[in-house]
Amino acid sequence: MTSISLKMYNTVTNCDTGYIEIRCMVHRDLLPVIYKIKLIRHAEIVALVSFDGESKEDTKVTDLTNRSGVSVQSLVSNISLSYLSFKIKGSEVEPTKDEGPYKCLVEGLDAKGGFIEENTSPKMLNITGNLKITLCQR
Repeated sequence: MTSISLKMYNTVTNCDTGYIEIRCMVHRDLLPVIYKIKLIRHAEIVALVSFDGESKEDTKVTDLTNRSGVSVQSLVSNISLSYLSFKIKGSEVEPTKDEGPYKCLVEGLDAKGGFIEENTSPKMLNITGNLKITLCQR
């Protein structure tokens, strides 16, 4: 079992309440100390959360996350599961900007205190041909 996983959710059936969410989840029983969780599209960091290993969590925003209708949430201090979530409101999805391969990266210490850096395999978010998203943008 790997300590990090990537999940994608697309609920764009209603422009006002639908969204696309990309979530990096870290299983804390495999990686008890986390320093960073990154969400990457192509080679660009979309969202980043860093943690000092004890008490301070700091979420960084980028050009993609610093726009209307986009939110970033994170939780690193949970004992069993930590995450970094990038969420785009259905009416604000920009297919050419948001589509592409995404992957997660985590840096931290394993149960034996050794440094570990782990990636997920890239997962493609294909939204160009999504009729529901096209209708939301009209």
